[in-house]
Amino acid sequence: MRVLVTGADGFVGRHLTTALAQASHRVLGYDLPSDPVLLEKYCTEADFVFHLAGVNRDSEPEKIRRGNVEAMRSLVEKLEKAGNTCPILFASSVQASLEGRFDTAYGQSKLACEGMLREYAARTGATVFICRFPSLFGRGGRPHYNSVVATFCYRMTRDMPITVYDPFEKLALLYVEDLVSWMLHILETASEGRLPLDGDEAVGSMPAPHMLTVGELAHLLEGYRDGAGTPVIPAGSEGSFEQKLYSTYVSYLPVEKMHYPLTVSRDERGSFTEWLRSDSCGQISVNRTRPGAVKGEHWHRRKHEIFTVVAGKGLIRMRKQGDRDILEFFVTGESPEVIRIPPGYIHSMANIADTEDLITVIWASECYDPADPDTYFEEVDSHD
Repeated sequence: MRVLVTGADGFVGRHLTTALAQASHRVLGYDLPSDPVLLEKYCTEADFVFHLAGVNRDSEPEKIRRGNVEAMRSLVEKLEKAGNTCPILFASSVQASLEGRFDTAYGQSKLACEGMLREYAARTGATVFICRFPSLFGRGGRPHYNSVVATFCYRMTRDMPITVYDPFEKLALLYVEDLVSWMLHILETASEGRLPLDGDEAVGSMPAPHMLTVGELAHLLEGYRDGAGTPVIPAGSEGSFEQKLYSTYVSYLPVEKMHYPLTVSRDERGSFTEWLRSDSCGQISVNRTRPGAVKGEHWHRRKHEIFTVVAGKGLIRMRKQGDRDILEFFVTGESPEVIRIPPGYIHSMANIADTEDLITVIWASECYDPADPDTYFEEVDSHD
């Protein structure tokens, strides 16, 4: 489809145009620097319109009102002139409710645009989707503009202080990637000729925003602050708000924080380097064992581990605590495999190569705590 996106260079516009191109749609991108003649051309060609263009901030409230209203008027006039009644999805705002702190020039302008679009739909029969977006967050958001998440992430990743005026202020936050996925769904519905008779029906299926307070947001982000030598991955299941927020946070990292040294513990047997840790998902470490050296000879009461050799040749031996039978696993980086070390199994790992170091990636079900290491030394052969 030929898809007109006004505000193509804005926050949502950049995400949307990328997704549209990846889905093999022809993107007709228009923004303020574009030639107005181009908008007239695109209004003739478009099969669908995402109207995202708008003025969010200005020192003069009247410029906000006028800018948004004029952008909507220009769009519908050019579509009507072209006789093009293709569907339009309009990025309105929750501020259009004009409730409480939302009674702003921006909210007033969005409400006026909604009215203009409804009149256009009634006049022409075009299907319109009036979507009141909540606060959006994700990579590429502009700090110190209209996104508290962008502002907090930008400042925290640069070790700058943040200001929380009211920690109990409620926020409704929608991840921009979730929004774009939904917008593409609406577009695909339109391309298949399955548009609902009432645009409000589709708008009702918008992703639900994540609800929290400014104080809760600040607390979550504080937990993401990176410290050299402390590679901590926060908790959060796949698709969770925490996962989306952390992905947003790291997108604001300055170059100097995209790399930092790890702490390497060395002895005559080799080295041990903690790589990543998560309170909910455990710890990943890299273990280097020199030729002829043996490591381990211990067991854990709670901890479950997984070993995978990625280079070299080794022998992993284990015995269930209290039993006599010994299990042996010959492992090599040429044919990587998972070796599980359940709780209660005494285990050791030996490098059986003549010259090559044995490199093993180790996952442990809980992070190492020197105050509670859950490590009990006993040799695998101690039953003899």
